[in-house]
Amino acid sequence: MFNEDNTIEQMMIQKLQQNWWHYVPAEELPRKQNEVLVESMVKSALIRLNPEIAEDEYINKDKDFTDFWIREL
Repeated sequence: MFNEDNTIEQMMIQKLQQNWWHYVPAEELPRKQNEVLVESMVKSALIRLNPEIAEDEYINKDKDFTDFWIREL
């Protein structure tokens, strides 16, 4: 039976791993099933890529991260 997992997903995972990507299965991610992003990973990446926002109060507080995006819009 053809489905997304056996037609494209597994092939893409293998190709990306061959190019040094690190694959983490969904059940091992530190998030709830209904959350789209891993907030801690997004915050870390944003600070790594934009060090000037490391001191931003919205990045550092234990607030809903969407507050930061709404403020920036």
